[in-house]
Amino acid sequence: MLQVCPVIYGGTKVLKENPPCLVAENVTFLPSVFAGTGAELFYPSGRVVAESLSYRGIPSPHLPLGATYTEADLTQFPRAPEEYHYVYLGDVNQHYGHFLIGALSRLWRFPALEREKLRLVFTGQPSVEALFEKEYMRQIWQALELKPENFAFFPKGARFKEIEVSGASFEENSHVHQIYSEMMVALGAKIYPEEIQEKPNRIVYFTKEFLPNGIWRLQNEAVLSEGLRSLGIEIVAPERLSLQAQIKLWKEGGVFIATSSSALHSSAFVANRKIIVLNNVSEMWSNQVLVDRVSHNDSLYLYDFENFDYKAGFVEGFHAQLEIKNQERFVSELLSFLKALKAK
Repeated sequence: MLQVCPVIYGGTKVLKENPPCLVAENVTFLPSVFAGTGAELFYPSGRVVAESLSYRGIPSPHLPLGATYTEADLTQFPRAPEEYHYVYLGDVNQHYGHFLIGALSRLWRFPALEREKLRLVFTGQPSVEALFEKEYMRQIWQALELKPENFAFFPKGARFKEIEVSGASFEENSHVHQIYSEMMVALGAKIYPEEIQEKPNRIVYFTKEFLPNGIWRLQNEAVLSEGLRSLGIEIVAPERLSLQAQIKLWKEGGVFIATSSSALHSSAFVANRKIIVLNNVSEMWSNQVLVDRVSHNDSLYLYDFENFDYKAGFVEGFHAQLEIKNQERFVSELLSFLKALKAK
């Protein structure tokens, strides 16, 4: 039977306290093109500026993107111009979900400064232009009143007299700070400020059938989508919507159903939503759980030990496929969960 996932894999703690932050003095930035996964900020001693580190929580806190110490000769790097106010943005991943809970999570203490003097120091991308390639990133930068000149790219590294460093407010598969939700909701209101007509009785299913590639997808999802549509459920391909349109959709409300994916992270822009997540295995990885808990979403994470068949293997741009062996039975059981969630 379709049932709630028995295991959450990773941390799920929500912290009321803000992350640590500081103004680091006399530190050196090593970009990923120089240091690989050792890209971070370092003191003259070679020790890392702890707040610049990016941890992951599975299977336990670790540093996939950083190093705690460097033996590089830090005196060899050029000095950054001192007339700017530098803020550390860190590793920027263009993948939608990783961007929302990664680089964006460092902007919770975004300085209310004249943008003319502001410079965000980043790594993980080959140029400032790369930060503006994705439409959703351009919309977010625009909402933050940021232009390309507000970003500083140091492919050969740089030494800073001062740089502001805020710890991440979302640590993947580990924990999240309440300030992350406050920041995301404020950002969502700025990206889509218009009033909306609420649709609490609406049911939306996010389909992956039009995605060209990804981690995993449903087999014969078009058949499932058509069956759900016949029941009055709205079928939406989120990647075909602008960020503004996605936020509008979440603002209107209802119950949102989707296979586990970063499209559900967009609920953080609104909060207090109702969500059903269909998972590919019985263990639910905790990133979406963290988004839901800090956003006060009412969410169910579902899996069927008998009816779901997950098969690894690269097919048509996806690394794995999930087959729902008996779709009729699945839809019947899904409707029962929907009814219970809507009644809350």
